[in-house]
Amino acid sequence: MKKNILATLSLVALTVFSAAAQTDGQHYRSVNAQLFGPPNVISLNYDARFKQGSQWGYSAGLGFGYYQTSYFLAGEASTRMYSLPLNINYLVFKHRHTMELGVGVVPGIHNEHTYAGEVLPSGQVLLTPVRNNVFNAMATFNAGYRFTATKGFQLRIGIALGHTLTHGHEVDYKLCFAPYFSFGKAF
Repeated sequence: MKKNILATLSLVALTVFSAAAQTDGQHYRSVNAQLFGPPNVISLNYDARFKQGSQWGYSAGLGFGYYQTSYFLAGEASTRMYSLPLNINYLVFKHRHTMELGVGVVPGIHNEHTYAGEVLPSGQVLLTPVRNNVFNAMATFNAGYRFTATKGFQLRIGIALGHTLTHGHEVDYKLCFAPYFSFGKAF
């Protein structure tokens, strides 16, 4: 899995840094790779203004997350999260350095690999693997810093607040704070 994430990041970085130089001016769209943020480990996103020159915009992407836990008697459990981050954002200033505010929703599927335990009359614990796909959705609010260079390199860093809209499975947190970092190419 680490190799897949590193390969994806390398491909995005290569695309960003090897793109032909653009003329100076405003950029209204971008493609970026984001690390962290609710509930992803990594996501690839497209960001655009609603119309040229507007401070209002949107972003949509594909995200992937993974975590693994260990239980004392039940072994290890893992969850893979496949999501579709959707966001409406506002750029506070019309400059290269700006503050970004956004609200959105992150619907997705959680592929859970857990164990169900049963105590036998002999006192032994019988563990049965359970695989489950569960729909999850999270409402988000983010605030952060966005820098867009005149040649198109874009850097974003900030913090997102997420609130789970669905409940009843392994990942059942009500509220989370998640920092995020992204880099990409604006055009």
